[in-house]
Amino acid sequence: PARPGGEGRGGGEEPEEREEPEAPRDDDEGGDDADEPIDDDELSIPSGPQCTPTGRIKNYDPLKGFGFITVEGMEEDVFFQRSALPNTFHAKKKSEMPELCGVEVCFEEDMSNHGGRGLRASKVNLLLKWHGGDRCFLLRRT
Repeated sequence: PARPGGEGRGGGEEPEEREEPEAPRDDDEGGDDADEPIDDDELSIPSGPQCTPTGRIKNYDPLKGFGFITVEGMEEDVFFQRSALPNTFHAKKKSEMPELCGVEVCFEEDMSNHGGRGLRASKVNLLLKWHGGDRCFLLRRT
């Protein structure tokens, strides 16, 4: 569908001037977008396979086998169990795995209610960054 002011290029008509929405800036502080105006063309996207929210691990206790993810702009943290992590991170001793606090993640929501206890992640993917000096991937931390 054509947008208002989007036609008329080359047809002799001048397009209507409209204010373009500001692009998000990386230097924005605060993270609370609740008061930010939303572009009318922006769609709400349900999370699911291949459309996953991102956050960072707030805390994780390998001995207890669970942790929490903080999502920017959300008041409530997201709970996850050890089984949601990649298999190589299923160790039960801190000495057998890297520290996960502060690691950036994307996750799939567990859509079963679990007694209304809040948001849960059924799968947690750890985000990586390339380290050119050592030519390997490392955990991406905030």
